[in-house]
Amino acid sequence: MSTEDLIDITLITYNRAPQFEKTLEMLFAPDSPVRNCLLTILDNRSDDATPQIARRYAAAHPNVTHKVNNFNVGGNANIAKAMEMYGARPYHWILCDDDMYDWSGWPDVEEAMRRGEKLICAGDRYLPSGGDGRADPALQLQQMTFLPSIIYGPGTITDTAMRNAYESTFALFQHLAPVVAHLNRGGAIYTAKRGIVRPGEYGNDISYTRGCAKEEVFARSRTMTLAVGFANLTLNLKDRRLSKRAFRALVFGPQMGALGFFGEIFFRLRGRDGASAFRDVMNQAPLWAKSILLPLRLVQNSPLYHLLASKWLYAKARQLTDWMNTRARKRLKT
Repeated sequence: MSTEDLIDITLITYNRAPQFEKTLEMLFAPDSPVRNCLLTILDNRSDDATPQIARRYAAAHPNVTHKVNNFNVGGNANIAKAMEMYGARPYHWILCDDDMYDWSGWPDVEEAMRRGEKLICAGDRYLPSGGDGRADPALQLQQMTFLPSIIYGPGTITDTAMRNAYESTFALFQHLAPVVAHLNRGGAIYTAKRGIVRPGEYGNDISYTRGCAKEEVFARSRTMTLAVGFANLTLNLKDRRLSKRAFRALVFGPQMGALGFFGEIFFRLRGRDGASAFRDVMNQAPLWAKSILLPLRLVQNSPLYHLLASKWLYAKARQLTDWMNTRARKRLKT
C-alpha cells in the first residue's frame, strides 16, 4: 500500500497567505512524502490572497481540493470540520497553515501506519529526546495540544468523538477529544522517533477570535486560556492520576510555565465570567498551586486588583515566562 493509499490530509487556513504559501511549498517539495496524497484545503473564508493561492495549487495538482466555508466559523470549529473529513483513507492528518516540516523521520511514521497504530504523535517539541518519556501519555497529551502532532488512525474519530469535539470548541482542544476517548479505552499512542512537524514563526494575530467581532464573542470563549481549556479536557480522562499529571505537565512545564499559568489566571479569569473556568482549574491544580490560586481569587474581587492588573505588568510577566520556557525547552532536548 502506497503512502497516498494510507493517509489523506486536511489543511486548515485563514488569512495567512504568506505562511500558507510556504506551507504548500513544503508539502509539494520534491522530498515531501505526502505530495501525492489527497489534500483538502479548508479555507475559513479568507479575504486575503489565500483563495487565489489555493485555487492555483488545486489547478496544478489533481489531488488538491479547495473548500471555502460559507462563514468564518472560528479556528476551533474549523478544526472540528476538518476532523469530520476523516474516512477517505485509514489515516487522517490535519495541518495548519504556518508550520515547519522535517521529512527525515517519515519512514518511521509510515511504518507505524502499516503496523496499524491507532494514534501517532508526529511532533516532539515538548517531549524528551529519548527514553520512556516519549511514550508517557501525560507528555504525549501535552505535545498533541499542537494540532499537527496528531495523526488519527482507524476507529479514533467516531460519532461520539465528533460530538465531544464540537461541544468543546469553546475550550480550544476539540482535536484531543478522540485522543481522550482512545486513552479511556486503554489505548496507547505511538510517538515518532523523530518529530515531523513543529510550530512555525507566527507572522500575525494568533488569537482564537480572529475575524470575529471580539466584543460580541460569548464571554466563555473570549476569556478562555490555555490552562482552563486543558483542564476542561483532562477532567474527562477516567484515569484521575493521568488527568492531573497531564495538566501539570502542560501548565508547569516548558510549554506554559508557572508564571504564565498564574499570570493568565490572575489577569483573565476575573469576575463572574471566570468563575466556572476557575473551578475547572482548581480541580486539576496540585495543592501548592491551590494555595496560591485562592488568594489570587480574593485579590481579583477586591479594589487592589485594578491596581495590580496592569497591561504593562502582564507583558513583563509573559516576557519572563517566555524566556524561562525557552531555556527549559533547550534543556529538554539535550
